[in-house]
Amino acid sequence: VATLVHNEEHGYTIAWYDDTAAKDKSQMDALEAIANKYKDANERFIAAPWHTSDGAPFPDGKHIALTRWSANADKPSNQADQRGNWQYCGQVSGTVVNDFFKKWTNAQSPEPGIM
Repeated sequence: VATLVHNEEHGYTIAWYDDTAAKDKSQMDALEAIANKYKDANERFIAAPWHTSDGAPFPDGKHIALTRWSANADKPSNQADQRGNWQYCGQVSGTVVNDFFKKWTNAQSPEPGIM
């Protein structure tokens, strides 16, 4: 998990999925399609499993969590302006992922463009 969170410092969005989503082939197929779309566009996106051993379970009825680390685009190294951003979802949604990407851009990362 620590390595994945470090990727967020460099502008990655992570779509975490819980065990319920992992057992749902249609959800995993949808998530894989989204991951391939961003990979083809050279966008920074990772889909990763989340187990209760990783931390607190997702809220009831939520099986996907989008996360992103953001900073002030004018002063990305200013830690006072850095924050974690997340959104829980009941299921995979390309529209929701796209909106999350637009809201929290790579330029708003603590170390944008570095990797």
